[in-house]
Amino acid sequence: MLLQGTAPAPAIDWLLLAMLLLGGLALFLFGLEHMSQSLRSAAGERLKDVLKRLTEHRFSGLLTGFFVTALTQSSSVTTVMLVGFVGAGLMKLSQTVAVIMGSNVGTTMTAQIIAFKVSHYALLLVAIGYLSSLAIRRREPKLWFSALAGLGLIFYGMELMSTAMQPLRSHQPFIEMMLSLEHPLAGLAVGFLFTALVQSSSATIALLIALGSQGLVSLPAAIAIAFGAEVGTCITALLAGLGNSTEARRVAVVHILFNLLTVLASLPFIGALSRLAMLISPLPVGPSPLDALATVLPRQIANSLTFFNLFWALALLPATGVFAAMARRIIREPAQAPDPDAPQFLTAQLLATPPAALEMVRRELSRQAQQVVAMLVDSRELVLNADNEGLASLRARDRQADRLHDAIVEYLGRISLSTLSESDSHDFLALMRCGNALWHISNLVGDQLVHLGSERIRDGLLLDEPVRETIGHVHASVLEACRLAQRALADGDLQAARDCRAMKHSISAMMADARLGEAARLRGSSAEAMNVYGFEMGVLECYKRTYYYAARIAKTLLHVDGDGEDDD
Repeated sequence: MLLQGTAPAPAIDWLLLAMLLLGGLALFLFGLEHMSQSLRSAAGERLKDVLKRLTEHRFSGLLTGFFVTALTQSSSVTTVMLVGFVGAGLMKLSQTVAVIMGSNVGTTMTAQIIAFKVSHYALLLVAIGYLSSLAIRRREPKLWFSALAGLGLIFYGMELMSTAMQPLRSHQPFIEMMLSLEHPLAGLAVGFLFTALVQSSSATIALLIALGSQGLVSLPAAIAIAFGAEVGTCITALLAGLGNSTEARRVAVVHILFNLLTVLASLPFIGALSRLAMLISPLPVGPSPLDALATVLPRQIANSLTFFNLFWALALLPATGVFAAMARRIIREPAQAPDPDAPQFLTAQLLATPPAALEMVRRELSRQAQQVVAMLVDSRELVLNADNEGLASLRARDRQADRLHDAIVEYLGRISLSTLSESDSHDFLALMRCGNALWHISNLVGDQLVHLGSERIRDGLLLDEPVRETIGHVHASVLEACRLAQRALADGDLQAARDCRAMKHSISAMMADARLGEAARLRGSSAEAMNVYGFEMGVLECYKRTYYYAARIAKTLLHVDGDGEDDD
């Protein structure tokens, strides 16, 4: 029951109220985003590793979702990351269901934090956090103190919103409006609309707790509004899934299904949930009823949300497969197969977490390396024997690889706009170098070798068996080196990278023997033989340069200093 004061209603300065309320909400959202960004940057590598190592075990997924969301202070961030990982093929849909359930529990930690009465120390937290982040040079402690400053802004925003609400304690029209929200559907609609508008369920809960701190909302009405926020926060996941892969859209559907079904199933039991929260956090003895309610109501709201999400997460944990199956029935496989030439791993949702985004770049580079190695496999036969049509097909594959390279570079450019740790910066530069090396190999095969093949056809060159054997031997060795570099890039196999670099001397010796052997054969030969020699040396030089770039990839992955010129 909403309690009302009996003192005469003072005149309300609506402009001041609006400034305090909107300013407090803005500070709260800014502090939340600042804290979330700092925590993600501080723990980004750990978040990536945790999500990468997820198994099908439901309980581990539940705990992962809880801890990741409690750390980032946003279930939307967790869900958007899941959409990105699934869209990139890093996780399966079935793995995400338990994580989503856990994230719903983790997001209630925001309510638990802001329900604490520490607003008087908010500016102290801002001062300590911000000044310490300025004074400390080490990146990780700097980020943790920056997160502390964000937490202080959250509490200060809450204090401003609570102060703004205070005059409304005796404003009868507002009290009557809040009383109308005790109808579950009315509260549900308000919570949904507000959360969908501000794209933050935490903002809705913060406003509820600010209302509760002044005794302006009853617990049943607050629970109904919070239920609406649970549904409204799915809009973020839905937007993240739009334009993404089929599996990624299914993640958004799982989030919507879980939140919607649990909220609808709980609406008839709001009264029971209220009584449980009151039992856990009863009214204190002593203060006036209104002050007592204002003191304990924020904690009751937070406890009711935590209990609600924890109960449903544990109750429905065995049904993760059911939710995945429902999502697959709702989002069918597209009739048209996806474009095989389009990037498969470069999802925009992961840009907010640079370590995860860089992992996606590595996977896309591994895919590009597959394309380039396949081109190299076919290059010998096409250059030595194919007609112009066959060479044109090889050139077209080079153009496809170029388009993928351009997409990777553009994605890396977007990653560079984020604040990168020292480790992320190192990985960024390494991936950029590997991408450039693959681009050079693709151009050597699809441009320069094709050009040599076209000259062979134009001049009508007839290649004897020794020439074919020499080119074949060098091609085989270079192909092996490129496959080793590809394995090092795809699997992190450093031994493969070492083996690739170790081939330098054998390939150099092979090239020297070819030059000497052909030079000996050319004494007194015809002009046509000279043309064949020029063709052969041109092909061998392309393969030599191809090895040089493969060795550069290996050298980059081994973190060897230098620019790679010793591999030439």
